[in-house]
Amino acid sequence: MVGNDPAAKEGAAFWARDSDGNENTVGLSPLERKLMVLSRNSQYAKANYAAETPDWTPPPTTMIEDAGNFACETVLSFSQNIVGFVGKSGEVDYDRTVSNAIKRIKADTESLDNLVGSKAQLSTRDLSWLSVSSAAAIIAPFTLELELAKLITPCATFVCALVGLWSEYVGKTANCNAKEMVKITEQTAMEAEALVASALRAKTILPLCVGVSVTAGSLSLLAPTLIENFAEDITTQASTELYLIMPLISVLGAAIAGLAFQDVQQLCNRAINTGTRRFSKSTSVGDQWVSATELVLAEAATNNNKLWYFATATVPAPLFAALCPTSLPIKAVVAATAAAAQAAYYLNDAEYELARAEGAVALKVRAKAVANTYATQGYRSAAILPYTSALGGLAVPVSAALVELTPLLNAGPGLLALVFGAFPTAAAAVAGAASISKARCQVNAAASKNAAEKFADASLKATDRTQKGSLDPIVTVFTLIKVTVNSSLQAARRRVKKPLNALRRLLEKFLGSRSGGDKQVQYCPA
Repeated sequence: MVGNDPAAKEGAAFWARDSDGNENTVGLSPLERKLMVLSRNSQYAKANYAAETPDWTPPPTTMIEDAGNFACETVLSFSQNIVGFVGKSGEVDYDRTVSNAIKRIKADTESLDNLVGSKAQLSTRDLSWLSVSSAAAIIAPFTLELELAKLITPCATFVCALVGLWSEYVGKTANCNAKEMVKITEQTAMEAEALVASALRAKTILPLCVGVSVTAGSLSLLAPTLIENFAEDITTQASTELYLIMPLISVLGAAIAGLAFQDVQQLCNRAINTGTRRFSKSTSVGDQWVSATELVLAEAATNNNKLWYFATATVPAPLFAALCPTSLPIKAVVAATAAAAQAAYYLNDAEYELARAEGAVALKVRAKAVANTYATQGYRSAAILPYTSALGGLAVPVSAALVELTPLLNAGPGLLALVFGAFPTAAAAVAGAASISKARCQVNAAASKNAAEKFADASLKATDRTQKGSLDPIVTVFTLIKVTVNSSLQAARRRVKKPLNALRRLLEKFLGSRSGGDKQVQYCPA
């Protein structure tokens, strides 16, 4: 019987919930479930016994019980840590992280608008026109005749509306400029992506060349065995040809791989440098300028490099085999395997160049996206400008019609000043709102321009391997290895920390019991 003891009822309810719903056993191993069941049974039995015998107090634990509790806790902690360390790394929920990142991007995008909106954006000239027009409409009934006052009010309203129309013109012009720059950046980014696609197409032959060279190198090992088994049927000339056919195929594959690598390298450099001159400022365009004669020399150098690559891909393997002081079969194997290694080297270099180019093009696409983001933000700010202009334009005929009805009011100068000054003041307020939108369009256009000019950033330039450009794959690989090692060490440190803390608590409890201090009963954790 559980009795009326609250602790016993709570323990019984927990055990019932655990046995019915298995809420606390999801994801646990069979050993963990058994240990948890034993722990729950022990706690439930002690709770029942305590409810039936109120005078009962739990006996002090011995060192053996403490060691058992520590072993149980260590096993549970170790198994849970192993499961979390191995199996849960790919199940991390990134929704909150992504949501926070999107919120930060949105806040950064709107920061310029908020900064502009926190200050008055009317220029001294515009503010003077609005102030003079509104004041003239208000003062006119006190200083001029009614007919002249009726003429000044629509004119003052028109001047205020004209300031709003000017804001629309400036804001829309800035927004259109930003959109045009964005389209140019999109065109440039697509050109760079097309060059990368061409480089990838040129690279597709490289794995085939490597496979042919490696296969020929492997088959060259079988040539001596084949000739030995059919020595009676094969002449000396035929055997020599069999020895040389596989090295010839392997060297041919390496030569084709060298030419393909050169094409890949040229296309990648063109992709990296796309847009550099197009988006350079007038002060730095001379650094990227290439004359017509220099272009001719560069094209001639490219043709010479193709011949050089073909020569360097064809000569080294046979030359290396000829220098080996061995028999012809061994020389053939050396030549074939050396050519296979050379083809593999060209494939590795091609992947290196493609990694650089894809990284640089990714930065160009990101710059295009940032420029488009700010241009779109300016487009959003400019959407209200036609409406403000329409409001200002509406105020002009309404004010003209209203002043014609003022003689029917038989009002004094004070009421006339209030009526005549209402519309110019409203038009001035609308013009002030339009100036804020205009300033937002201008600042977003400036941000879009700065983002587009990242195409000419020095970090995106690369002409050869001495200028790594936007991405050095070797450095990136070492950086990723360092990050992986650091994260693994941190995870392992967190996993080992729990058993060490349990051992420390056991030692503190044991030393406290030896010194006669009070201690509490600890059971195996659920």
